[in-house]
Amino acid sequence: LNTNGGFNLSFVTQPHLNYSVEYKNNLTDPSWTTLTNFTATSNLFIVDDPITGTNAARFYRVIVVPWNLGINHVL
Repeated sequence: LNTNGGFNLSFVTQPHLNYSVEYKNNLTDPSWTTLTNFTATSNLFIVDDPITGTNAARFYRVIVVPWNLGINHVL
């Protein structure tokens, strides 16, 4: 948790690749919700989820979004 009651998530990235960070509040939820999309500019990315303090749990996944394939790969 950060000082604002949110959550900071950091992960290794590869520059110039597109990523999507998604979450669920419950693993039985039918779909993932996009928190952010970005193109990596370095080898590390830190995302701030400001509203996690209102949830008992939150589950995250990071997806590499290929430029040409139109499909997602879960890391």
